[in-house]
Amino acid sequence: MKNKVLLLTGEDGLEDTVKPRLEKLGADTTKIIALNVLKDENDEEHSLSLQKHIPELEKLMEEDADIGMVIIDPFSSFAPTLDTASDNKVRAVLTPLDRMAQKYGVAVILIRHLTKSDRSKAMYRGLGSIAFTAMARVTLLVGRNPNNPDERIVTISKFNLTADLPAVGFTIMEDPEDKQGVFKWLEGADAQRVKNLKPQHLITTEDTGEQMTALDEAKEFLQEYLADGAMKSYDIQTQARDAMIADKTLGDAKRSTGIVHRKINNITFWGLDKDQIDTKKKQIEKVVQEAITTNYATDANENDGIDSKVKFVQGELK
Repeated sequence: MKNKVLLLTGEDGLEDTVKPRLEKLGADTTKIIALNVLKDENDEEHSLSLQKHIPELEKLMEEDADIGMVIIDPFSSFAPTLDTASDNKVRAVLTPLDRMAQKYGVAVILIRHLTKSDRSKAMYRGLGSIAFTAMARVTLLVGRNPNNPDERIVTISKFNLTADLPAVGFTIMEDPEDKQGVFKWLEGADAQRVKNLKPQHLITTEDTGEQMTALDEAKEFLQEYLADGAMKSYDIQTQARDAMIADKTLGDAKRSTGIVHRKINNITFWGLDKDQIDTKKKQIEKVVQEAITTNYATDANENDGIDSKVKFVQGELK
């Protein structure tokens, strides 16, 4: 049985935070391989990038067949240059990660933060593209219990393996002796009390008692997705389907919100207003003109000299 965890952590220190928390939970830290940086052939440290270093992760799993889980916390720390709002670019990173998981039989857990908006449907409340949710087998939402801020609740916002499972809760209380947080699952009556909580309960700051209609959700989706500018209609429709918004409902929302559409270089774009469309048209014209002028396309992913001959710097948790 695979019994090791590969931990990629980009925000918490290994010695002062990660290791003490694991020890407090009784974890066998000899089974945890912690990675945070890479070293090149000149012994210089570089950040691990999921956009470049999947082959190095695969090599590590080939060397240690006991690795059964990969935790990436948070995803954004290991894809710093990725446009996480772009469906296609996110899928380009997640697809090889998915292939790696299937090839080596490992479970991959991606952790990402929530947007600051409190109006969104839970399924697309995660920071970045809906592609994160679409490609995941299971999506969990963790947040404070609205009825008891000392409790955290784990709910399922997407689960395509079986029927929805009940929510579970936990607390993190400070140990007065060493000031470290102590994790504890809710049990008995407390567990029963929170089991019916849903993802929407955790992200809604005010309970109005009203339920959003499918059309309202589609309108909100368009307003948020197009907030930063016009987008390709194909990308919008793809992400809407991933958010379980029907094509007809999306079309009705488009008409009722006055979404503007126009073909630019034979590609249809949608925008919240004419100004967004005009801005997108100017951006595309500029790119085309620059390509014509220079007569070549610049490779944005130029090799920076650290893609080859890299080795992992593993955190000492033993």
